Amino acid sequence: MTRRRPESPHLHDDARDSRPPPTTAPARDSTHQLPFILEDSASTESLTINLVITCENRRKEIANLSS
Repeated sequence: MTRRRPESPHLHDDARDSRPPPTTAPARDSTHQLPFILEDSASTESLTINLVITCENRRKEIANLSS
C-alpha cells in the first residue's frame, strides 16, 4: 500500500479553500503617509530639479578631485 502525500495548500482551488476572504486594511489618515509621498506636482518637480543639480555638483566635485 502506498501512502499519499498531503496536498500542498497552494494546490487547492478557491472553492475548496475554507479560509475566510481577506479583509481590507483600514484607511490611514494623512499623518501616516510616508514623507516622500507628495501630492503636489510642483513640489515633486522642484525636488527633482534640486536632486539633479546636487548630483551634478557632486559629479563635478569628484571629477575635480580625480584630476
